[in-house]
Amino acid sequence: MRRDDVARACAQIRQVDLGPDARGRIAAAVRRAARERREASPRAGRAAGTRGRWAALAACAVAFAVIVGSGLARGGGAHAFTLTAFADGGSRASVGLGSEFWQGGLWSFSDGLFTSDGTGIADTGVAEGFAVSFPLDLEVKGAGISRVRYAVAEGSAYFRYDPHADPATMPDDFSPRSYSIEPGELDRLLPPFREGVVYVMANVAADAPGVAEAWGAAVQGGGLGAQESAAVFLAGAEELARSVIEVTVTFDDGATETHRYRVSPAENFRAAIEAFCAGEDAASIPDVLTIEQLD
Repeated sequence: MRRDDVARACAQIRQVDLGPDARGRIAAAVRRAARERREASPRAGRAAGTRGRWAALAACAVAFAVIVGSGLARGGGAHAFTLTAFADGGSRASVGLGSEFWQGGLWSFSDGLFTSDGTGIADTGVAEGFAVSFPLDLEVKGAGISRVRYAVAEGSAYFRYDPHADPATMPDDFSPRSYSIEPGELDRLLPPFREGVVYVMANVAADAPGVAEAWGAAVQGGGLGAQESAAVFLAGAEELARSVIEVTVTFDDGATETHRYRVSPAENFRAAIEAFCAGEDAASIPDVLTIEQLD
């Protein structure tokens, strides 16, 4: 093995997303191997130092293999996965009012604006009202993943695909109810964009509780104020909470695993939206949505 091979292997290891406890165990193994090598060899100089580096790399590789072999899903087996949002453990994650949240938005609509290709507002039986967009981190982590399928298993939530500049980037078999991607196929929610992103949507009827004033403002062509916007976002989040999103991962050997998730508004949701729309800094606003793994 040449020195450039060593550098390449180390670079690949550093790119793996491991928690601080895993990285700490690797670092400790490397230091221990280097120390034992120095103590075992009385000769100083370049040759001894080189052997020390090889021993350290070997120990690093062993520790790396043990940790990765245990599954990136924090203790899961070879056929385990987790949402990126759950990477630090647990089965609940929060979504705050950061810039990614506001990459979504809301639209008013009436009959005639529905689309059949999944790139716009889907017909969920709501003749007129608002379509509310929620950008959620539904990426997955795990070892040996070849395909990920997302589906709305229950409720009226749906997926909207934003292709940015090139509609040809739409995932395979995309529809408002389901789609499939390869790991890392789509962009994250912030620029610079290369391909498209997928948003989770909820339609809110014009006569839904609490949104009458917002609908009146939309019909008159005026902009929505902080309270009206918050009311529509809350109604959308409550509609989203009645849905279940199913994520199925297919592994390289053909095995599959499925988990189901629910997204719900936090208690402070409406107050947080009102505060932000009134000009408060998003960074100071608590988390407003909760992603929960149901099974």
